[in-house]
Amino acid sequence: MIVPVKKLTVITLSNNERRLLDALGRLGVVQLRKLDEAEFVGFKEAAPEEIREYEDLYERLRSLQEKLGVTPEKVGGLEFDKIKALSEELRASIEEFEKRAAALEGKLNESRERLKALEEAKPALQILKEQK
Repeated sequence: MIVPVKKLTVITLSNNERRLLDALGRLGVVQLRKLDEAEFVGFKEAAPEEIREYEDLYERLRSLQEKLGVTPEKVGGLEFDKIKALSEELRASIEEFEKRAAALEGKLNESRERLKALEEAKPALQILKEQK
């Protein structure tokens, strides 16, 4: 007798894949087939660039915490809503700090460019000064 079934997509860690498939196979509840390219939409393997980007983001956060002299608080038994609100506040604070840092970095670059232009103009100004 054929029993109607539903399509199920399972997302698991790579190291659990074989055990999961074996267990489902023993239960006789799976029918495996190759997915079409269109069915892979939304599922992708993490690219090295993406991993590096997350590592850089984590390093920036750690560096910012170090500069500010703060340590992350243990969450403990907070409710999900409180955690979510706290994460939104932190995200806003981090974005604000990043914007301020970017603005200050822009001003610093402008100052460096002005200093470079003044250094390049210094010999010409010395010549003009000596001619007077």
